[in-house]
Amino acid sequence: MKYVYIVTKSVVTDSRNRVESGQCLPDTDGWRLLKFFPKTGKEKTIFEGFYDHCTQLQQSLQEKKDIADEMKSLEEQAETRRKRNSNFMKRISSRLKGI
Repeated sequence: MKYVYIVTKSVVTDSRNRVESGQCLPDTDGWRLLKFFPKTGKEKTIFEGFYDHCTQLQQSLQEKKDIADEMKSLEEQAETRRKRNSNFMKRISSRLKGI
């Protein structure tokens, strides 16, 4: 086996060094699709974004498809999701400050 594709996410901890709740839900950002080389232990990041985007690209790569256009489209979708999530958090935050 020359390489394997892996979808992973780094662990995020809070100020007390506890794993943050909900960080590994599929609809969270920060997932990475890696190309891992077992013989050398090296890895190469192919894509970073949302879980479903990473798994979609992983499937395409396993089917030996060219992913350039698909990757560009998924990057645009990820950026849109990030903006939407950011706007949502700003609205919630401003409402909570008034409580």
